[in-house]
Amino acid sequence: GPVLLDYSAKHPDVRLEVSVSNHFVDPVEEGFDLAIRASSHLRTNLTTRKLATARLLACASPEYLKRNPPPETPENLPQHNLLAFSEAAPTSQQWRFERNGHNSTVQALGTLRTTSNDLLKQAALRGQGITLQPSFNVYEELRAGTLQQVLPNYDAGSLGIYLMYPQRRNLAIKVRSFIDMLNGRWGTDPEADPFWPGS
Repeated sequence: GPVLLDYSAKHPDVRLEVSVSNHFVDPVEEGFDLAIRASSHLRTNLTTRKLATARLLACASPEYLKRNPPPETPENLPQHNLLAFSEAAPTSQQWRFERNGHNSTVQALGTLRTTSNDLLKQAALRGQGITLQPSFNVYEELRAGTLQQVLPNYDAGSLGIYLMYPQRRNLAIKVRSFIDMLNGRWGTDPEADPFWPGS
Protein backbone atom coordinates (compact mmCIF):
# COMPACT_ATOMS: atom_id res chain seq x y z
CA GLY A 1 0.00 0.00 0.00
CA PRO A 2 2.54 2.67 0.99
CA VAL A 3 4.62 1.89 -2.13
CA LEU A 4 1.62 2.47 -4.39
CA LEU A 5 0.72 5.71 -2.64
CA ASP A 6 4.31 6.95 -2.86
CA TYR A 7 4.36 6.12 -6.57
CA SER A 8 1.04 7.88 -7.14
CA ALA A 9 2.27 11.01 -5.37
CA LYS A 10 5.46 11.03 -7.45
CA HIS A 11 3.65 10.31 -10.75
CA PRO A 12 0.24 12.05 -10.58
CA ASP A 13 -0.16 11.67 -14.34
CA VAL A 14 -0.38 7.85 -14.02
CA ARG A 15 -3.76 6.31 -13.22
CA LEU A 16 -3.46 3.30 -10.91
CA GLU A 17 -5.90 0.43 -10.96
CA VAL A 18 -5.11 -1.97 -8.11
CA SER A 19 -6.64 -5.40 -7.59
CA VAL A 20 -6.04 -7.23 -4.29
CA SER A 21 -6.71 -10.95 -4.41
CA ASN A 22 -5.46 -14.24 -3.02
CA HIS A 23 -5.79 -16.08 -6.31
CA PHE A 24 -2.80 -16.46 -8.59
CA VAL A 25 -2.85 -13.69 -11.18
CA ASP A 26 -1.50 -14.19 -14.68
CA PRO A 27 -0.77 -10.63 -15.85
CA VAL A 28 -0.83 -11.66 -19.51
CA GLU A 29 -4.22 -13.40 -19.44
CA GLU A 30 -5.85 -10.92 -17.05
CA GLY A 31 -4.45 -7.72 -18.52
CA PHE A 32 -2.26 -6.53 -15.63
CA ASP A 33 1.01 -4.68 -16.12
CA LEU A 34 2.58 -6.46 -13.16
CA ALA A 35 1.81 -8.33 -9.95
CA ILE A 36 3.34 -8.63 -6.51
CA ARG A 37 2.87 -11.97 -4.78
CA ALA A 38 3.85 -13.38 -1.41
CA SER A 39 4.35 -17.13 -1.71
CA SER A 40 6.32 -19.99 -0.21
CA HIS A 41 6.64 -21.70 -3.61
CA LEU A 42 6.25 -19.69 -6.77
CA ARG A 43 6.09 -21.47 -10.11
CA THR A 44 5.45 -19.35 -13.16
CA ASN A 45 6.73 -18.70 -16.65
CA LEU A 46 6.57 -14.96 -16.01
CA THR A 47 9.60 -12.81 -15.37
CA THR A 48 10.03 -12.74 -11.59
CA ARG A 49 12.26 -10.92 -9.15
CA LYS A 50 12.43 -11.70 -5.45
CA LEU A 51 12.21 -8.44 -3.53
CA ALA A 52 12.32 -9.60 0.09
CA THR A 53 11.45 -12.39 2.51
CA ALA A 54 8.77 -12.31 5.21
CA ARG A 55 8.95 -14.69 8.15
CA LEU A 56 5.80 -16.40 9.36
CA LEU A 57 5.18 -15.54 13.01
CA ALA A 58 2.71 -17.11 15.43
CA CYS A 59 1.22 -14.37 17.58
CA ALA A 60 -1.58 -13.54 20.00
CA SER A 61 -2.72 -10.61 22.11
CA PRO A 62 -1.40 -10.12 25.66
CA GLU A 63 -4.98 -10.51 26.91
CA TYR A 64 -5.33 -13.93 25.25
CA LEU A 65 -2.00 -15.07 26.67
CA LYS A 66 -3.06 -13.98 30.17
CA ARG A 67 -6.15 -16.17 29.96
CA ASN A 68 -4.36 -19.09 28.29
CA PRO A 69 -0.89 -20.34 29.22
CA PRO A 70 1.44 -19.58 26.27
CA PRO A 71 2.43 -22.75 24.39
CA GLU A 72 5.96 -23.89 25.13
CA THR A 73 6.17 -26.22 22.13
CA PRO A 74 4.17 -26.60 18.90
CA GLU A 75 2.64 -29.73 20.39
CA ASN A 76 0.81 -27.46 22.89
CA LEU A 77 -0.93 -25.51 20.11
CA PRO A 78 -3.96 -27.82 19.72
CA GLN A 79 -4.98 -26.74 23.24
CA HIS A 80 -5.48 -23.22 21.85
CA ASN A 81 -7.92 -21.57 19.47
CA LEU A 82 -5.94 -21.39 16.21
CA LEU A 83 -7.08 -18.74 13.74
CA ALA A 84 -6.05 -20.10 10.36
CA PHE A 85 -5.56 -18.81 6.84
CA SER A 86 -7.55 -21.09 4.55
CA GLU A 87 -6.98 -21.92 0.91
CA ALA A 88 -8.39 -24.66 -1.29
CA ALA A 89 -5.41 -26.90 -0.53
CA PRO A 90 -5.99 -28.97 2.63
CA THR A 91 -2.37 -28.40 3.67
CA SER A 92 -3.08 -24.68 4.08
CA GLN A 93 -4.38 -25.39 7.60
CA GLN A 94 -1.15 -27.11 8.61
CA TRP A 95 1.34 -25.03 10.57
CA ARG A 96 4.92 -26.28 10.42
CA PHE A 97 7.63 -25.48 12.95
CA GLU A 98 11.31 -26.36 13.04
CA ARG A 99 13.88 -26.14 15.80
CA ASN A 100 17.31 -27.75 15.94
CA GLY A 101 16.46 -30.08 13.07
CA HIS A 102 13.21 -31.26 14.68
CA ASN A 103 10.05 -30.65 12.64
CA SER A 104 6.51 -30.41 14.00
CA THR A 105 3.25 -30.13 12.06
CA VAL A 106 0.07 -28.88 13.71
CA GLN A 107 -3.43 -29.01 12.25
CA ALA A 108 -4.74 -25.47 12.75
CA LEU A 109 -8.33 -26.01 13.84
CA GLY A 110 -10.20 -23.21 15.56
CA THR A 111 -13.23 -20.96 15.43
CA LEU A 112 -12.11 -18.96 12.38
CA ARG A 113 -10.73 -19.91 8.98
CA THR A 114 -10.55 -17.28 6.26
CA THR A 115 -8.60 -16.12 3.22
CA SER A 116 -8.17 -12.69 4.85
CA ASN A 117 -5.02 -12.21 6.91
CA ASP A 118 -6.37 -8.84 8.04
CA LEU A 119 -9.47 -10.50 9.53
CA LEU A 120 -7.27 -13.05 11.30
CA LYS A 121 -5.14 -10.23 12.70
CA GLN A 122 -8.20 -8.38 13.95
CA ALA A 123 -9.47 -11.54 15.66
CA ALA A 124 -6.09 -12.01 17.35
CA LEU A 125 -6.03 -8.36 18.46
CA ARG A 126 -9.44 -8.96 20.08
CA GLY A 127 -8.01 -11.83 22.11
CA GLN A 128 -9.77 -14.60 20.22
CA GLY A 129 -6.80 -16.89 19.59
CA ILE A 130 -3.39 -17.46 18.02
CA THR A 131 -2.75 -16.68 14.35
CA LEU A 132 0.17 -17.35 12.01
CA GLN A 133 0.97 -14.22 10.04
CA PRO A 134 3.61 -12.93 7.63
CA SER A 135 5.82 -10.37 9.34
CA PHE A 136 4.78 -7.56 6.98
CA ASN A 137 1.21 -7.84 8.27
CA VAL A 138 1.93 -7.75 12.02
CA TYR A 139 5.28 -6.02 12.58
CA GLU A 140 3.67 -2.76 13.72
CA GLU A 141 1.48 -4.56 16.26
CA LEU A 142 4.40 -6.63 17.53
CA ARG A 143 6.51 -3.51 18.01
CA ALA A 144 3.61 -1.74 19.75
CA GLY A 145 2.98 -4.73 22.01
CA THR A 146 -0.65 -5.19 20.98
CA LEU A 147 0.41 -8.62 19.68
CA GLN A 148 3.11 -10.87 21.11
CA GLN A 149 5.07 -13.54 19.29
CA VAL A 150 4.33 -17.10 20.37
CA LEU A 151 7.00 -19.80 20.14
CA PRO A 152 9.75 -17.29 19.23
CA ASN A 153 12.45 -19.98 19.34
CA TYR A 154 10.83 -21.94 16.53
CA ASP A 155 11.05 -21.32 12.78
CA ALA A 156 7.55 -21.34 11.24
CA GLY A 157 8.77 -20.80 7.69
CA SER A 158 8.67 -17.77 5.43
CA LEU A 159 7.18 -16.28 2.29
CA GLY A 160 9.08 -14.77 -0.60
CA ILE A 161 7.78 -11.44 -1.89
CA TYR A 162 8.01 -11.50 -5.67
CA LEU A 163 7.51 -9.01 -8.45
CA MET A 164 6.05 -10.66 -11.56
CA TYR A 165 5.51 -9.23 -15.03
CA PRO A 166 5.22 -10.52 -18.60
CA GLN A 167 8.40 -11.28 -20.49
CA ARG A 168 8.56 -8.09 -22.48
CA ARG A 169 11.74 -6.52 -23.75
CA ASN A 170 10.29 -3.04 -23.93
CA LEU A 171 8.30 -2.36 -20.77
CA ALA A 172 6.08 0.71 -20.68
CA ILE A 173 7.78 3.69 -19.03
CA LYS A 174 5.16 3.74 -16.25
CA VAL A 175 5.86 0.07 -15.45
CA ARG A 176 9.63 0.52 -15.55
CA SER A 177 9.41 3.56 -13.23
CA PHE A 178 7.38 1.52 -10.72
CA ILE A 179 9.89 -1.33 -10.85
CA ASP A 180 12.69 1.20 -10.32
CA MET A 181 10.89 2.51 -7.22
CA LEU A 182 10.74 -1.04 -5.82
CA ASN A 183 14.49 -1.57 -6.27
CA GLY A 184 16.04 -1.53 -2.83
CA ARG A 185 12.74 -0.55 -1.20
CA TRP A 186 13.10 -3.36 1.36
CA GLY A 187 16.88 -3.60 1.37
CA THR A 188 19.34 -5.18 -1.00
CA ASP A 189 19.20 -8.77 0.29
CA PRO A 190 16.04 -10.53 -0.96
CA GLU A 191 16.63 -13.36 1.52
CA ALA A 192 16.43 -10.97 4.50
CA ASP A 193 13.23 -10.00 6.30
CA PRO A 194 13.11 -6.18 6.50
CA PHE A 195 9.89 -6.24 8.53
CA TRP A 196 11.12 -8.14 11.55
CA PRO A 197 14.30 -7.23 13.45
CA GLY A 198 14.38 -10.65 15.10
CA SER A 199 15.21 -12.36 11.81
